[in-house]
Amino acid sequence: MEGQTKGKGAHKAKWKTVVLPKKEGSLGVKSIAEWNKLCMSQHVLNIFRNKKAMWIRWINTYRLKGKSICDIQPRSVDA
Repeated sequence: MEGQTKGKGAHKAKWKTVVLPKKEGSLGVKSIAEWNKLCMSQHVLNIFRNKKAMWIRWINTYRLKGKSICDIQPRSVDA
């Protein structure tokens, strides 16, 4: 059966199909992984724009410490 995995029962639809837009005949459920990438991209864009929100001031003060976000190397746990 299509979409079946090991376990208690069969899946009725594949996740790749469920996250397709409604206009393509699917449920239009948002992919959590894609939604997370979008939200994190928006946060980075806000940091680049140097908005005056409290969380951006905190990031600039305690995490970036005056450096550009482009100069920061990701930690192994961030990858």
